Amino acid sequence: MGRYIRYWYTYRTAVAVVIAVVLSGVIYALYTQQVACDTHIGSCVINISVHPEDRLIAQSNPDPNVVIVGVDDASVSKIGVYPVPRDRYAQALRNLQAAGAAVVAFDVGFPDPRETKTDDEFAKALATSTIPVVLSYGADNTKPAGGKMVQTGIDQIPLKKFRCTDTNPDPNVACKNTAPNVALGSTDVVADSDGVVRRIPMFVEPTCFSDGRCDLPIINPLSFATYRAFVLGKDFQTGAALQESGRSATFGTAWGEPLQVDDTGSALINYFGPPRNYRDHGHYVSFGDVWDGSFSHDTVNGKIVLIGYYYLTGVHDEVLSPTSVGTQMPGVEMHANVIQMMLGVPPRFLVHEPPLIVFLTILFLAVLMAVAVSRLRVSWGLIGTGDPGQQRRPGAGPLPSVARDRTDLFGSDRVPLPVRGPREAQGDAHLRSIPQARDRRPAGRYPWRRRRHPARRRAARHDAAVRRHTRLHLDVGGDGPQ
Repeated sequence: MGRYIRYWYTYRTAVAVVIAVVLSGVIYALYTQQVACDTHIGSCVINISVHPEDRLIAQSNPDPNVVIVGVDDASVSKIGVYPVPRDRYAQALRNLQAAGAAVVAFDVGFPDPRETKTDDEFAKALATSTIPVVLSYGADNTKPAGGKMVQTGIDQIPLKKFRCTDTNPDPNVACKNTAPNVALGSTDVVADSDGVVRRIPMFVEPTCFSDGRCDLPIINPLSFATYRAFVLGKDFQTGAALQESGRSATFGTAWGEPLQVDDTGSALINYFGPPRNYRDHGHYVSFGDVWDGSFSHDTVNGKIVLIGYYYLTGVHDEVLSPTSVGTQMPGVEMHANVIQMMLGVPPRFLVHEPPLIVFLTILFLAVLMAVAVSRLRVSWGLIGTGDPGQQRRPGAGPLPSVARDRTDLFGSDRVPLPVRGPREAQGDAHLRSIPQARDRRPAGRYPWRRRRHPARRRAARHDAAVRRHTRLHLDVGGDGPQ
């Protein structure tokens, strides 16, 4: 072992391969730690927030079937009051229905009662709606539990009158008669360890189920509930549901390939552009224009309409996305990206690479680089840096040469030189007789190593003897030769 360590350069290829294998294991361990920290599953020992894949996201135009109706500053100025009264939402819903919208989703919470008159007006608009309407249902926090996320904290389920037609107004009693065209969708998101939202929980257990105030064991995200209503139409209450099996989710026969989910039941979000992508491409209408009817019906006819806060001053309903460049994305636009991901033919789902493939890829690249570097000659390395040894920089002066009257380190010429033989007295003329062709490569243990011509070896030994003789006679103290 000592021989291998002492002469490691001789076995440099094997040493490089061993180092590459060790580094591959370390890199893969760091990769698994990043996954554990992002999904909040398992032990997160080292929190590493490095996602170079965020820079590889390809941007595209929004889906023509999705439109955002934003509650922005212009809307509040036009309405003249904030919070927006709920009878304004009722009027906007009627206007969208008259314009031919296919589905309307509210990314706005309605958990508490406001004015009775405005609440009743909104409840009436929901009960009489002829198109599917999805209401948001969020929570203060969530925790993972067996392939799903469980809502915790204060329950923020919409008012009972908005989702039920029961005569019993007690909110602690489960709904007996659900509004025919009203569904609930979760707005819960779980950010990765760096604060970026890259995945969305597809299976959420609502707080009302554990309290016994509803009979919904699982609700899906607002985006999928809206997509499902768009695909199924009037049969969305009784049609196919999202099913989870292992680490995949299926939706009837609509998807050729299943949607991959992690241990928390969350799926990766495929973002199609930066924040404001929908507004910049004309897939946006101000809520104030929808409320007063001053919008083009062609903008929403036959399309999915998402209503939510859009950079409203004082309301921070935004998230960090992989496509955010110093600007956060409104939550309603995040749901629009999820819907666009599912509307593709085929759906444009993001998939996780198998852990074994990830490790083998890292190992292959590391070993390949190790072998290439270990066999690289120094001359090729200098050429690669753009400064080969044969080239001199301008102004660097002539190359140093060994003069016949050599001096010591201090400029003194008191060091005697060894007497050169008759052949050496002729100078280096005999070296010019050596053929300039490539040196021979004699067979041996290392046939790839070049050996010098015998005359060159003799010259090299002579120069080495001169250097040794010079070092023995250095006048370090300035008192003459020793």
